[in-house]
Amino acid sequence: MHGSRFISAIMAVLIGLAVAEVASAETITMTCKNSRYSYRVSFDAASQRFLWSSDAGQADYYVVKFKTSEDGLTVWGKARRFGNDFIAYFASEGWMKNFYANGSSMTDVCLGPPGH
Repeated sequence: MHGSRFISAIMAVLIGLAVAEVASAETITMTCKNSRYSYRVSFDAASQRFLWSSDAGQADYYVVKFKTSEDGLTVWGKARRFGNDFIAYFASEGWMKNFYANGSSMTDVCLGPPGH
């Protein structure tokens, strides 16, 4: 009995540490550029918050889903709840692709944090 309580206590501590590590994960940010202006996008997985910002202002985007891989982080969503769709790929050489109602799309080149 003592052994199983000890193992349970260790497991509880390890799970607590894992949850704390995820909760303290940093917001990942990248700087993007298109033919008109530069802007920044950031994503916080814990809160699932995607923020677009430029010198003109900022906006929260609606996140549909996200996926982390060895190469980077991909976020799918909408510019607004009923706005155009986007896919953002966070990596050292990332990109942001916007899809428009007329069937067109535009991909902007982005620079993300080293190591992503």
